[in-house]
Amino acid sequence: MIHKYTLNGFHIVLDTNSGAVHVFDDAPYDMLDYLEDEVPQQAPKQMMDDLCEKKEEYMDQFFEECYQQKRMYPYLPEDFSVMVMDLSDSLLIVRVDLPVRDMGVPSCFRVYFAWNDETQEGRYFTIERTQDPGKHLLGEFKKDWKHVDYGEAPAEGAELQRVLDIIRQPGEN
Repeated sequence: MIHKYTLNGFHIVLDTNSGAVHVFDDAPYDMLDYLEDEVPQQAPKQMMDDLCEKKEEYMDQFFEECYQQKRMYPYLPEDFSVMVMDLSDSLLIVRVDLPVRDMGVPSCFRVYFAWNDETQEGRYFTIERTQDPGKHLLGEFKKDWKHVDYGEAPAEGAELQRVLDIIRQPGEN
């Protein structure tokens, strides 16, 4: 279970299972309102299809919808980068680089969506900024909102391989 609130302008999310406290940017914080008690194990297939088709336009629309005052929305589609990778007949990975302008620390600046077509299961990995500019963390949000910390993220060119290694670990879902 999670508790979310805003304190002194910071969006705080408390994971009561682990006791972890997270600071969210506006869009991910607002997304929590659309989910039930747990993160769906099955990422909506339509969302993945739309993301693959519309890429940066989709992400821009998605983030803009989270802003209550549209004129305050600071981003454009070119501020996002979406790379779709069909790695096998059943595994689709979508890497999304989020805008970093005005991004606080700690926060997520890159996301890997993994979709397994055989099992109809999705996974959500994050690359997170820390107070140390040279250090990034690799994490995953599980269906029960538990945030799993996989430690320091590898260099950008090796992130995908690490995500694939985690996905392929037996019993990791």
